[in-house]
Amino acid sequence: MLNSKLDTVLKHGGDYFDFIFRDFNKDGFKDIFLDHGGNTPDRYSLLVYLPSSKRFKEIKDFEHFPAPEHINGTNYYYSYHKSGCADMNWDSDLFYINNFTAIRIGNISGRECNNSGIKDAIYIQKNT
Repeated sequence: MLNSKLDTVLKHGGDYFDFIFRDFNKDGFKDIFLDHGGNTPDRYSLLVYLPSSKRFKEIKDFEHFPAPEHINGTNYYYSYHKSGCADMNWDSDLFYINNFTAIRIGNISGRECNNSGIKDAIYIQKNT
């Protein structure tokens, strides 16, 4: 990424389908979402802008949480992704960000379709 003077502001390796600028952490500065593309929509790597250093820093493991949404009034987020069978199987993870790392707290999964012996139900799992 170059600035208006054509100086390199960010050099980041990897294969990405697209990118968007959006203020993820609501600090008034736009962050960079690098779209991984593929079967799971809204799966991104996230680079947050740090105004103190005028640099971007990657949030480690953020790509494991597709379609992330902030839970108002908290420091938590949830994600959602389909997990097969025309979206009759799905997963949603609860996570937070600490020290530039996305950390999973738990998972809610819905299973409604031919699950190889797994009973159709909604399962809740807390990470240890």
